[in-house]
Amino acid sequence: MFTNIQSLFVFNSWAIILPCILYAVYRYFARNFDYWAKRGIRGPKPYIGFGNTLHKFLNQTTDLEVQWIYEFGKIYGIFEGNRPILTVADPELIKSILVTDFHLFNDKEANPLFHSKAHPILATNIEVKVGDEWRRQRAVLFKLNPWDDTSDRKAFVGHANDVFTPSRLRLLLSILLPKSVLNALGVKHPVRESANEYFFSMTRHIIAERKRNTNSISNDFIDLALNAANINTETDSKDEDDQDISATNGKSNGTNGVTNGVTNGVNRKISKTGDSYMSEDEALANSWLFLNSGCKVVATTLSFIAYELALHHNHQQKVYEEVMAAIGSDDKDVDYESLSKMPFLEAVISESLRLHTISIRMRRMPLTDYKLGDTGITLKKGDTIEIPIYAIHHYEQYYRNYSVFDPYRFMPENKDKLVPNAYFPFSLGSRQCIAMRFVHLELKLTLINLILRYLTRNFDYWSKRGIPGPKPMIGFGNILHKFLKPITSLEVQWIYEFGKIYGIFEGNRPILTVADPELIKSILVTDFHVFNDKEGNPVFNSKAHPILVRNVESMSGEEWRRVRTVLSPTFSASRMRKMFVQMRKCVDSMVTELDTRITTTSQSYTEVNIIDVFDRLSADIVTTCLYSFKLNPWADTSANQFVVNVNHVLTPSRLRLLLYIMLPEYMLRALCIKHPVLDSAIEYIISMTRHIIAERKRNTSNNYNDFIDLAINADNNNKKLMSPGSNGVKKGIKRGDSYMSEDEALANSWIFLNSGCKVVSTALAFLAYELALHPNHQQRLYEEVKGCVGTGDKEIDFESISQIPFLEAVINESQRLHTISIRMRRTAVADYMLGDTGITIRKGDTVEIPVHGVHHYEHYYSNSNVFNPYRFMPENKDKLVPNTYFPFSLGNRQCIAMRFVLLELKTTLIHLIMRYKFSDDCPHRPSPTTTVQYFPSLTTTPTVRPGKTCYRQLILNVPRANFPDKYLPSYFNII
Repeated sequence: MFTNIQSLFVFNSWAIILPCILYAVYRYFARNFDYWAKRGIRGPKPYIGFGNTLHKFLNQTTDLEVQWIYEFGKIYGIFEGNRPILTVADPELIKSILVTDFHLFNDKEANPLFHSKAHPILATNIEVKVGDEWRRQRAVLFKLNPWDDTSDRKAFVGHANDVFTPSRLRLLLSILLPKSVLNALGVKHPVRESANEYFFSMTRHIIAERKRNTNSISNDFIDLALNAANINTETDSKDEDDQDISATNGKSNGTNGVTNGVTNGVNRKISKTGDSYMSEDEALANSWLFLNSGCKVVATTLSFIAYELALHHNHQQKVYEEVMAAIGSDDKDVDYESLSKMPFLEAVISESLRLHTISIRMRRMPLTDYKLGDTGITLKKGDTIEIPIYAIHHYEQYYRNYSVFDPYRFMPENKDKLVPNAYFPFSLGSRQCIAMRFVHLELKLTLINLILRYLTRNFDYWSKRGIPGPKPMIGFGNILHKFLKPITSLEVQWIYEFGKIYGIFEGNRPILTVADPELIKSILVTDFHVFNDKEGNPVFNSKAHPILVRNVESMSGEEWRRVRTVLSPTFSASRMRKMFVQMRKCVDSMVTELDTRITTTSQSYTEVNIIDVFDRLSADIVTTCLYSFKLNPWADTSANQFVVNVNHVLTPSRLRLLLYIMLPEYMLRALCIKHPVLDSAIEYIISMTRHIIAERKRNTSNNYNDFIDLAINADNNNKKLMSPGSNGVKKGIKRGDSYMSEDEALANSWIFLNSGCKVVSTALAFLAYELALHPNHQQRLYEEVKGCVGTGDKEIDFESISQIPFLEAVINESQRLHTISIRMRRTAVADYMLGDTGITIRKGDTVEIPVHGVHHYEHYYSNSNVFNPYRFMPENKDKLVPNTYFPFSLGNRQCIAMRFVLLELKTTLIHLIMRYKFSDDCPHRPSPTTTVQYFPSLTTTPTVRPGKTCYRQLILNVPRANFPDKYLPSYFNII
């Protein structure tokens, strides 16, 4: 009984105590939450324990502050934890706080990265100091001139990175915890102590060296700090900048003379207090501050300016023209006076600093009670005022279309339209950033020199040599033209506009384009030895992948000759005959699949994706003929890892592809981008090929007579020739042209898979498309094939294929009209005189041949946009302009698998034309407003299959958006 009463008493006690504790905690954390409401100031509702800080963590701070201005007005109250902060976004009040009544708001709440509560040295920098201490340091530092630091030591860079990227945890602890707790935890600063100590030691060493060697004058920050301690400074010796500061502060900055100089020890002080001394700790703290904020602010701002100029080419062009007008020549160095002659450059920098404000807010604390204008609000001593810089810079009432990058708003003729005191990326008044002019000077000089020394340094390369060409854009050259307009029509236009020889730029790199047939023959055939180096398709030409870089497309010189010699027998006539049988089986499997889809549906038609059909067929043929690896392409491919990874190979990421083209090799390695294709897909294909090679080496009884066997045999023969005691070694024979390493076998198997699938499926899609649009050509092709094959189910043989000239003509015309690889490039290995043009191609210059442009040039092909196979018939071939048809290139570097591709196209087309009729007549053609267009369709024909009573249509459909995107020539198709 007693125990129950005791338990009840304890329970009742806690029932009373616990609510009291919770209420006390609530009252403690919410004790100030009515601070602004009592004074009639609106603001967002605070959270207990967080105030409005949680809002800023859960939302984008910059957008949130703009929203609060619209919601609560230009003056509103917020809470940081339990601490009240008044936010002021009214320009006139901002001017009063920062300029007019600056003496009442001298105390500044600094960035927590600079305002170190626990670090004994960093707590003395100018950003943290207030009152007379701030004035004293400011008076010394204001004389500072820009300086250079050219140190490139790894230690310096490594520690600088640590300073620029402090630990987030340490930064959060420095903000939230009091100094006593930080000392207990050993957290002096958000930045690691080792990085801080490195810079302190470096600065101390420089100071000590300067003290020992007093003869040299560096005229930098360190000299200024030493002079402030060593030299008597008279009032009348003050320069104009000091007078400006004195006037702004409303006080005299007169200084007393220094009598005793500097005392020994770490902290050097002056015997008499005045405005012109600085201790060594203060020099260390401020040197660290300049390094941190100077590097970070400038680097970030330059990044944003480059970003905006890249997006706004018209502004970029105007900056370039203004710089050239002020400088006069791209070989002339910019001088200090020229900077004032570039108002648009100044406007670009100002607009970038407005749009991408680096410091998004600033805070001040009144030293005494202060009446805020005519608002009726009185700030108490110690209150905090916050000015949301970013929000003001993005407030529609101050800046129309504030989210648009518009430098013209800061041009001299428009400055009177700006709202006063609404632009302050470096603050306002006496506590304005002391290095503002330094930052502006650095930004201007960097941008000017980028434009003069990099962006346009080669833009007169062709004009100086009398070669015309399209006008390049700064930073892009002529690349952007090709992205903004279909490159195929653009290159034809350039041939008409500038002639058969013209110069273009890829970024800043000059490229000579040659479309003259005789010169093309000289480059690709006659003088091939001068142009043996080839710039390949970026998907094949891997700069950063250790294995794929070994493929034949990427090689040049003797390496290319050796690998080409080994690979050539893969596509010999005898092997092609054997491959034909395998191809025919693969095509028969496709036809069986299509027939199955027709007969198993109850509808009057069956839809099949044409791209999917030809992709699967080409993958089946390549794996069967070159690897003796039987793929079942018509089964469900979602679970087939090989098919999934092949799809990744055939459709590389556009972003990775763009980065791969634009970035140098070392940056690709740093980003872990070895190739445009996903690493996992590449590794899967490589691992599979390694497995096949290992199996072949273990099981030597089977003779597959394919590419893998050829590579293994070449390697084995070379090992026998070079083995100790062999005849090759005895005779002094060096490693010759008959070997291939395993890495080279892996790289070339990958390229055969990639290009073999892509080229064939694309070419088949265009052939089907053109035959569907031209039933007369299709009918003639059908009749020729039928006449060669005969009636019944007789299969066509290898010899019969060469007896169908119209089939050859159809394929040639489709390859001309729909060129898969739209250009090819060669690099000169020696200086070369280009025919009788008077043009000398220098060693290392790149020559580009616009394959698609030549194929569509009216002077070479009349009615070039019309599908006309008859132009390639035997009786008309003498009318063709020589050296104007080269879908697989020309000369020794012609596509090694050309005969394989043509045989595959012919075999597939024959089997399809004998069984189906291509038609563009779709029974449910969508309306013009839909995004899908169906072409071509395949319809079964009773003349081919006697006795067949079901004439359902097989419709091969192609999404309108996907067909051109995947199959029309793209900027990256280079052979």
